[in-house]
Amino acid sequence: MDVERIQEALRALDIEAWLLYDCRGTNPVARRVTGLEGKALTRRWFCGIPQQGEPVWIVSRVEAHLFAGVPGQVRPYASWRELQNCLSEFLQSVAPPDRLPRIAMEYSPM
Repeated sequence: MDVERIQEALRALDIEAWLLYDCRGTNPVARRVTGLEGKALTRRWFCGIPQQGEPVWIVSRVEAHLFAGVPGQVRPYASWRELQNCLSEFLQSVAPPDRLPRIAMEYSPM
C-alpha cells in the first residue's frame, strides 16, 4: 500500500482521511489498495488512512493475526461496542478543531 501517495492525494483534495471497509471480500477496491487480495478474511475490517500519520486498522480480534505486517497500527475489536469505539476514536483523531472531518469512502456493488 502506497501510504505516502494516498496521503498526498488526500491533502490535495482537502480530505482528512480515507476509510476503507471490507467484509467477506465484498470490496475489491479496498482489498486491492491495501494489498489484502488473496487473504481469506471473513470478518469486518476497516483501514483508516489519515492525511498525516500512520494508517489505523480496525479488525476483528479473531482475524487480527492475519494483519501482521500491515503498515500502521492494528486495533482489534471483539464486540460491536468496541468496533464503534474504535471507529469513533479514529474519526475524532482526524477531525479538525473547527468542523466535522471530510472522510472519503468508496462504494462497491459486490
